[in-house]
Amino acid sequence: MGMKLYLEYNQNIRTGDLLSWGSDSVLGWIIKKFTKSDINHSGMAIRFADYEEKKGNSRRFTLEALQHGIDLHLISRRLEVHKGKVYWHPLLAKYEDQRPLLGALALRYVGVGYDYRSLIKNILGRVSAEASKLFCSEYVYTIFTQCQFKPETEDAKLLLSLAEGKSPTPADMAKLGWWQDRIRIF
Repeated sequence: MGMKLYLEYNQNIRTGDLLSWGSDSVLGWIIKKFTKSDINHSGMAIRFADYEEKKGNSRRFTLEALQHGIDLHLISRRLEVHKGKVYWHPLLAKYEDQRPLLGALALRYVGVGYDYRSLIKNILGRVSAEASKLFCSEYVYTIFTQCQFKPETEDAKLLLSLAEGKSPTPADMAKLGWWQDRIRIF
């Protein structure tokens, strides 16, 4: 599969789309085990249309909370070194007009530090959201809630946790009701 699969979908990936990562690393395995999921990391796609070359030759980026903080990378470069699976969740059509705001808010956090303490706590249970340092799903969730997105889920346990000010885990992100079903891209 690898890059060939990504190249089938990359031109459709847009700002605000969710990227879910299932890493084969030890930390990835631990997070997946405790969250009972095949996902251990979340990121958000972003495009810079003003800088794109001709149609069909544009680049897609990911904004993610990684070890040094919120980083911007080419998705293709991240995939070159990734060991595991990656899924793309297109933003629902009803949120189409929100894409520019989602991108603008997401970029404001570039350089914010990584929240290691909350990552460890989040493995054992959800943690309170706090924006001075962020881990992956906390970052994406923060962007969307700042754009006034409200969870659209039937998962009562998740809703209660969010109402208590807790951050979702990477496994919770797709349950929020803002994206279409996942599509494997790597």
